[in-house]
Amino acid sequence: AFIAAAGIPTVMFGPGGEGAHARVEWVSIAGTDAVAHTLLEVARRVCA
Repeated sequence: AFIAAAGIPTVMFGPGGEGAHARVEWVSIAGTDAVAHTLLEVARRVCA
């Protein structure tokens, strides 16, 4: 958020959910699973 506020282009990547940094914050299990698989594939390709 601070970087984007400074006008620096950013990419946000993560599981979907609601209430970021609020008292009630959550992310979906399916979204978390999808992110984990994507990051694993990125690591495999970068380290290949």
